[in-house]
Amino acid sequence: METISGLLPTGSAVFADAGNTGASAVHYLDLPVDGRFGLALGMGYSFGAAIGSAFADRRPTYVIAGDGSFFMHGMEIHTAVEHALPITFVILNNNAHAIPPWPEPTCSQGPGGSQLGEFPCQQGTFGFVAAQFESEFELGARFIGAAQAGEQLTAHAR
Repeated sequence: METISGLLPTGSAVFADAGNTGASAVHYLDLPVDGRFGLALGMGYSFGAAIGSAFADRRPTYVIAGDGSFFMHGMEIHTAVEHALPITFVILNNNAHAIPPWPEPTCSQGPGGSQLGEFPCQQGTFGFVAAQFESEFELGARFIGAAQAGEQLTAHAR
C-alpha cells in the first residue's frame, strides 16, 4: 500500500474492495491531495463503483481488489476498456480467495481454495495492458509506464 500511495496522482479516486485487501487499504493507503476513497462493502463492488466514478468525472481512478473480488465482478474490466475509462486495476492475488490455507472438503480446488492462474493471458481478450509483478519496484515501473503511455493497466500481484 505504501508503494501504491506514492504512485497516486493528485485528485485521483481509489476504490478498495471488501476483505483483506480493503482492510489493508483502509489502514495503510495514503490518498493524494484532493483524492477520493471508496470502500466496497461487498466483494467485487469496487469494479462497478470505479467505473461509475470514472464516467462521472474522468479523473484517474484506481481499483485495489483481491483475487476473490476479481472472481466476483472482474469481467467489468471489459466495460472500462470499451469506454476508454482512466482506470488502473490492481489485483492482489494470494490464490486463496481469502480461504485459509488448509484443506476443506467444500473447496473443489483443494487446499488454498480458488486459483486465478496466469492473469496476463487475459489481456488479448479485453484489450488492456496486464502486468504481473512480484515486488514494489516492478509495480512502480508498470504504473509509471502505463501513465506515460496513456494506457489502462491491470496489475496482478502474486
